Amino acid sequence: MILLDHKTVKVEFNKSVPAVIWTPLEYITGDDFRKPLELALDYFVKQVKEFSNTGWICDSAQCKAVRPDDVIWVVQNINPAYAKAGGKKVAFVLPEDPFAKIALRLYIQYTRKAQRNSFEIKVFKTLNDSRLWIRGANLSSMEEVKM
Repeated sequence: MILLDHKTVKVEFNKSVPAVIWTPLEYITGDDFRKPLELALDYFVKQVKEFSNTGWICDSAQCKAVRPDDVIWVVQNINPAYAKAGGKKVAFVLPEDPFAKIALRLYIQYTRKAQRNSFEIKVFKTLNDSRLWIRGANLSSMEEVKM
């Protein structure tokens, strides 16, 4: 189910995984970055009541650089609400852009420190592996990327 389909970002809910999938398609910042994340979080909160194993996937393969203040905003605003609602897993598809990779490393570092590992974060080479992990498949069959 498509929740938002814009030239800069796509947000959907895939019931078969189940997961909210947030896909940035080009460089975005500020409210253009944050509003779709808030939409995704709101939908996650509703869906986790029906599907307790609902996860979050960031398909960041096409993501461009993310500003540090946007990364910190996610860590301080989205992550606590996600954990409080019952979120247990966040999967990323490895971005191609080197600056997006730096932002992802910062996100993981800040999140692990702030959340004290209240949910798992994994990075994969493909969207399919991200989906499989959210579903609970064995990690040995996937290409996890260590960040």
